[in-house]
Amino acid sequence: MTHADHLRARLAELEADLAGAADALADVLLVLPRLRPDGALERAKGRVGRAHTALVRYVRAPKGKRGTIPAKLQSTFARALRTARLWPHIADRVEEQIAAEPVDLGYRAPQMDPQIAPLGFVYDKFVAHMHRMANPHVNDQSDDAQARQMYDDIPLSMAEFMAGICAAYRVCLAQRKTGPLRFLDVGCGGGTKLLAAEVCFERCDGIEYDPRTAQTGAAMMAALGRDGCRVMQADAYEFTDYAAYDVIYYYRPMMLDDAMLRLETLIFEAAAPGTVIFAPFDLVTPDLSAVGAAELAHSLYIAGTPAAEAERLRRDAETMGTAVPGYRRWTATNPGYWRGLMDACAANGHPL
Repeated sequence: MTHADHLRARLAELEADLAGAADALADVLLVLPRLRPDGALERAKGRVGRAHTALVRYVRAPKGKRGTIPAKLQSTFARALRTARLWPHIADRVEEQIAAEPVDLGYRAPQMDPQIAPLGFVYDKFVAHMHRMANPHVNDQSDDAQARQMYDDIPLSMAEFMAGICAAYRVCLAQRKTGPLRFLDVGCGGGTKLLAAEVCFERCDGIEYDPRTAQTGAAMMAALGRDGCRVMQADAYEFTDYAAYDVIYYYRPMMLDDAMLRLETLIFEAAAPGTVIFAPFDLVTPDLSAVGAAELAHSLYIAGTPAAEAERLRRDAETMGTAVPGYRRWTATNPGYWRGLMDACAANGHPL
């Protein structure tokens, strides 16, 4: 075996050790904290640190201790060092999870510092204008919708909506769902909430009874090129795909309590077990257990789930991080053996 072969073999061995340690740490992270053995995360992180140190020391070793790196291996060693150097960034996210305390799942709109509160006012005005553009028929409800005792547009504030959506997303993380997450807005109007929910969910659909409003919303999504968002004209009472969604949102679309009770019962019973229901108002449903549902937190409910199981899920969700996808801008173009560990951090609400 040539000198170059020895160097290549040793480098491959050290990279394999580091990759194995990274995968083992990812496996530990994917275990819910209440089920994770004490100290397991610290031990797994320590193993990665030791393997990382060994690899970096070898790549940077003085020539006399390792021998000169042949020209044909220079790029290989440089690539190995670039990949290894991603560890400090990832280690910060892992350390966050070691030191993390549970964060209350009960969502609430963020309280703004009085010095910057005027910026919040300006933001709300801007959102209101954008909302009006997407809902030009506001205060001009169709005769059919009025006859059915449907509310005209009553938008929830974007701050309160996003606080609730982020809480619902943390529940989805705790459920360890695989595949794209799907969100449904019942009575979506022009669909502005879909654009906001797209931060957390890969597929965001809305159903709107008024044909003109639904048409405007669909045209807006097409103009924006938002393939992940869809506004559909549909009657909520006749909609048959509630079971296809992970999170369902509605904000009192019906005026009369009996109509609202009928709709709530339909949604809770038609939704798949484990579906999160975000309804930021006082439910009309008098007994959640009668429709097989339970309360998770303020305005958050879960379908097809006993109360005891919902309580465990709430505690699990409170151990998930509060960062949403895309919040942190740092990305690695070629993470190599770190990919699984990065995905595990993101699955716990600590994306890189």
